[in-house]
Amino acid sequence: MIKIISAIFLVTIVGCDSNSYDANDEASVRALDMDLASLIEASVSLPDDHQVSEYVRFYADVEKEGVRFVKAVYLDNRLVERHGARDGGLAINYPGEGQIRIVQENQFPLITDGGCSIVNILYDVSRAEFEHVYCNGRA
Repeated sequence: MIKIISAIFLVTIVGCDSNSYDANDEASVRALDMDLASLIEASVSLPDDHQVSEYVRFYADVEKEGVRFVKAVYLDNRLVERHGARDGGLAINYPGEGQIRIVQENQFPLITDGGCSIVNILYDVSRAEFEHVYCNGRA
């Protein structure tokens, strides 16, 4: 019983350490929670009047010059349905339609064209502002 309580106490202390954020640490990636993803989704203006629900959304915590950002890549659901996990650039286990996936930045799908089927977002957490929201180019 004492060992269980000690383990719970230790986990609580480690889990509450706000200075332990590291964008490269698997556990810290989970600090980007659904509330922050929901805040971004509620306030982003997507190009061409697209709706957030039309996309599979990938999010990652990133640090740029000591500032915390959330980077996001949105993939159109139709693109995912058409190519699935078989395509080299899409070789990742996708969530279902309209779902959110919190990953490390190096786990983002790498697609260099596709127009507004792929939307790139950079959100400054401390300023609660978007640095950029843009579609990929077209091949």
